[in-house]
Amino acid sequence: HRMHECDALQCSHHILCALPILRIHSCVKFAARITDYAPLCTSCRWASPCYDTISFGLPASLISGTVVACLYRNIHDMNRTFNFLHRGIHAWAALTGTPVLLGVPCGRSLEPRRHMTRCLTSSLYTRRQRLSSTAMQHNSTPMATEVPIPLCELQACHETSAEGVQALFKELAAATMEAATLKRLDGNDAPSLEDLQTELGWLFLDACCLEDAVSRDWQAIGRHELSWLQGEGPMPLHLLPWRLRASVDELAALWTRRLQERTPLQYLTHTAHWRDVVLAVGPSVLIPRPETELLIDFAESALRRDARLAARPWVDLGTGSGALACGLARLKGGPGSVHAVDLSPTAAATARTNARRLGLEHSVHVVQGSWAQPLLPDLAGACGGVVSNPPYIPSHCLPELQAEVARHEPWLALDGGVGAALDCFEPIVQGASALLAPGGFLALESGGAEQAASVASLLERTGAFSDVHIRPDLAGKDRFILATRTHTDND
Repeated sequence: HRMHECDALQCSHHILCALPILRIHSCVKFAARITDYAPLCTSCRWASPCYDTISFGLPASLISGTVVACLYRNIHDMNRTFNFLHRGIHAWAALTGTPVLLGVPCGRSLEPRRHMTRCLTSSLYTRRQRLSSTAMQHNSTPMATEVPIPLCELQACHETSAEGVQALFKELAAATMEAATLKRLDGNDAPSLEDLQTELGWLFLDACCLEDAVSRDWQAIGRHELSWLQGEGPMPLHLLPWRLRASVDELAALWTRRLQERTPLQYLTHTAHWRDVVLAVGPSVLIPRPETELLIDFAESALRRDARLAARPWVDLGTGSGALACGLARLKGGPGSVHAVDLSPTAAATARTNARRLGLEHSVHVVQGSWAQPLLPDLAGACGGVVSNPPYIPSHCLPELQAEVARHEPWLALDGGVGAALDCFEPIVQGASALLAPGGFLALESGGAEQAASVASLLERTGAFSDVHIRPDLAGKDRFILATRTHTDND
């Protein structure tokens, strides 16, 4: 390491240094001092005049191997640099056994502190199982110890009138129209007015309740009431009492964040409707997509072909919110169990919470770790199926994703690596070949097209899989790779 002259050298809390190999002269143009951002240590202010150098803030706790936190500046100006830096730090962490918290600003337009609060959290655990409480406070996205309750499951305790709810809806709809038509939605690939109007409807479907005239229970409104809110239908007079699961001001604030910060609605309401269940989600996990539901359908078809697979354990690698693991557990029922693995401790906590919420805590076993490693050798050759929706987006494409994704979803669940972005598929295929019993089923989601073909070729080259084929998603894009574990000489 080569030390740079900086104010931080006088600070006992941090040493500011830079690796010579990471010096950048053309890619990075610092517009302001790093003190424009919230410092890692609240007891000091530190700055670096080395505007052409990527710098690391190393807390003193690094000496004990606790954590190293990295601050990046304008990610849009670092497309070529980000992946190298990302991998270099991860390799260092794997070598030394040190967890890493990576912070990446989300876009140019946000004020500095919002950069830090809306940045990437990538918690890599190698030899250690937990971060100390002091290390956690350095994370730019706080690691919640409890997973928030979805909005649609909160108690409806805010009384209001039907007219008041309709007035709020019209006010938010007008703000949406203004933001969309005047191009005030900041960031890449802004959602259409139609999409935003649909999401606004979802918000009110989750938040509004009516008192049933017969049972006197408070029940979520339906499409008929939503049509009335939208001014498209009559209001049923016998269901006039209304309550909200969040106050009028809270709902207005949520929708303002949706428009101004491009925060996904699912993160604002902690609610993801997936298949026929509701999942609790937050910024530490990827929002489950509709196309991923097809992995459960493929698993169902595999169980129909060979019912014996249901009696064996199944595995969801990179579980995130636990959507696939819970879907498999509900599909299988009866004997056997589902093992869900995720590298992120907050994702693992979210998966456990969702399994408990759905009454599957005895069927879904969540472990923290890297792909199949925590399950081997205990489950070697014993599993009936392995499914995974791994990170598959090329690293250089991440900053150009839709703002809802690039700014808010965890890059640890998105970044598939350089080139063909196959970095995660290789250990998954290796782990699946070790986990699956002969005849076991494997289903993977990919970015489609050439990447899907590359994954299929990877499976075929192992010699451990047969019947390798590619299936389309809901839009007809070749996205999923299915295969069957075969006998090998080593079996």
